[in-house]
Amino acid sequence: MILFSRTDPPDAFRSCGGKAYRLRVMEEAGLPVPSFLCLTQPPSSDRLQTALTRCFPQENRFAVRSSARGEDGQKHSFAGQFHTFLQVSREGVPDAVLRCFQSVDGEGVRAYLERTGETDLSMQVIVQPMVQASLSGVLFTQNPLGILSEAVLIVGRGLGAQVVEDRADTTAYYYNFPDRQEYQVRQAHSPLLEPSLRQALYAMGRQAEGLFGPGLDLEFALAQGTLFLLQARPITTLPRGKTPLVLDNSNIVESYPGLTLPLTASFIRSVYAQIFSSLIRRLSGSDRIALDHPEVFQSMVEDWNGRIFYNLNHWYFILNLLPFSQKIIPIWREMLGITEDLPLPRFPRTPWWRKGRIAAAFAALLFTTPKKMRALRETFRQAEAYFHDHFREDLSYQALYELYIYLQTGIMKEWDITLANDMYTFLMTARYKKALLKKGLSREACLRKLSGIQNIESMKPIQTLIELAVLWKKEGESSGYQALFQHYLEIYGDRSMGELKLETETFRERPDLLTAQIRTFAEISDIEEQLSKLTAPEPPPRELLAQKVLGGISNREFSRMNRSRLYGFARRVFLTMGKKLAEEGRLSSPRDVFYLTLEELGDLSSSAPYQDLVSQRKQRYESYETLPAYQRAVFADHIVQKPLCK
Repeated sequence: MILFSRTDPPDAFRSCGGKAYRLRVMEEAGLPVPSFLCLTQPPSSDRLQTALTRCFPQENRFAVRSSARGEDGQKHSFAGQFHTFLQVSREGVPDAVLRCFQSVDGEGVRAYLERTGETDLSMQVIVQPMVQASLSGVLFTQNPLGILSEAVLIVGRGLGAQVVEDRADTTAYYYNFPDRQEYQVRQAHSPLLEPSLRQALYAMGRQAEGLFGPGLDLEFALAQGTLFLLQARPITTLPRGKTPLVLDNSNIVESYPGLTLPLTASFIRSVYAQIFSSLIRRLSGSDRIALDHPEVFQSMVEDWNGRIFYNLNHWYFILNLLPFSQKIIPIWREMLGITEDLPLPRFPRTPWWRKGRIAAAFAALLFTTPKKMRALRETFRQAEAYFHDHFREDLSYQALYELYIYLQTGIMKEWDITLANDMYTFLMTARYKKALLKKGLSREACLRKLSGIQNIESMKPIQTLIELAVLWKKEGESSGYQALFQHYLEIYGDRSMGELKLETETFRERPDLLTAQIRTFAEISDIEEQLSKLTAPEPPPRELLAQKVLGGISNREFSRMNRSRLYGFARRVFLTMGKKLAEEGRLSSPRDVFYLTLEELGDLSSSAPYQDLVSQRKQRYESYETLPAYQRAVFADHIVQKPLCK
């Protein structure tokens, strides 16, 4: 039987192998597929020539390729097992068709069948007019490495076979669908594809996924400015049936902008693990959950291509432990700005009695949060005093590491109360806003009222900077200026852009940066007027709810300030450890310590030099600089780091 795609319906092609069927379905959907014949068995030469004359009277060159049942399937591709013939003359089509049918009995095919266990295999053959392409390529609607949110578009000059078989220089485009970011990796003499054509291909890929499901390999050609899709097949390297792993940098990118070096990445993984383990222990009254699921708590945040992301799967796991989780998760997603309907992982069932216990503990925790936040301030003051009493640059390497461990275990285990304070502040703010609306205030008036009670700790560093600028304009580097300068370094020296990245050079480490900032502020014409506005006393709110909101906000800002100082303590410890490693010849420079991980620094038995390791990581991070900062990435089942860009 000979089927013609322009006259026979898609259902007629169901038994013709996946390749022919998908071409016909795409053609029916309006995608640019060249019309074709599908041969279910070898026809006579006369009959075939008659069909060619009737269907393609003007064509002189053809492509003849297999469409075996089982070929290009979800599990097996049979790549390279069957014959394909290009640029076949009209007279040569019958012979090419026959050879294509005969290729099903080849030794390689039999070996492939034995190796894969595939049994459903029968041959059909496709005959298409040859597309005389100026450019050809492949679009993977999902990155075959396992990055599901990223398409890979590869284009080269000439026919598709040259591109697929790596016989032509190619340009590879990587396109992240969630934030529509794209970058390219180009070989020496490879062509570029216009943005409009690239976007058209991405759109075609999405349309094809709507027809056949996600994860497709689409071959395309560009002839005289027109795009053609030549075939579609599943990407067999992608695992199927697993819940995707989702990374998202909403909110956290504000704290960790740009690249974040390995020491910071490993440090914050440890911090998040400590905080969330402590929170769940506090709520459940047991270490059981954290011990049963260490992989969740140890990777609440992830390092992907040198940038920091939330692991949403693990955040969902934690949220699922809370009562009314089905209502909480959508609110949390909205707070992060997640609008897509991302797949939720399957959670282990939480017993009703455990959820009940957690609910009761959570309610009690919210009630006692203000008191516990005051206790946390005292705990921080004790840790700060301990650090100043014990930190010296002449401490041994082991003593420095033990000092860091004290800071982590002594105070970070209490830091989970800040999460409860965030929820407390959120609830009090919502109640206060509702009360204001009930009094008849407009939404805009409510917002002004709420913003008016937030004159808080976070403004003090900028206020002190302006005071320094005004003082310098009036007195120069007087004793009063010097005293305020030193006070700023002591209290706020760890606060700066990127202050939570240990590798950031803060004002404490580089006082000259503070001096430059003060000089910049001093050049502002109305700087004294701005200072008077900042120092004008604000009347305290009278309403009880407003006082609760202000208390929650104040506690939040104090905890953020103290967090910056704790990170500053850790930075000083690690830099001193770096100096000792450099003195021992194990690092080339003290700041190279930021290219090591916390685990490597904690291996006190090691005496190995780190120069080669640091050099490799510096090279990798230089490559990461060339990559765009994706907001979200979705993986098949595990995180895949990008290969180095050449």
